[in-house]
Amino acid sequence: MTFSGDPEARAVNLYSQGDVIMRGVAETSNVSLGFVLSVIACHRQFGQVTNPHTPGPYGRQRILDTFDTLFIREVIEAKPSVYLDELQYKLVVARDVHVSISTTSRTPPPWG
Repeated sequence: MTFSGDPEARAVNLYSQGDVIMRGVAETSNVSLGFVLSVIACHRQFGQVTNPHTPGPYGRQRILDTFDTLFIREVIEAKPSVYLDELQYKLVVARDVHVSISTTSRTPPPWG
């Protein structure tokens, strides 16, 4: 029997064949029973293996992009004793990025 590489599709295919119970699908697919239950429930309700009403990427969108982080690292490398409010000001002037001092402080240092 050939299975898709996608575990969700594999669970739905196995279960829809009708001769395997959910516990058997979980054991055959090497996934948890809870995973199979949620995939089958979404498939029954929405006709697909994921909930279309669930928001996209989890968490908050990042304020600083890669170039902003690189700019902060360059400023810190040039002047390791820079104050956070100076760094915040330099971000506004050079990159037109407005962030809080706490966001600036949580940016990874150049050595980490």
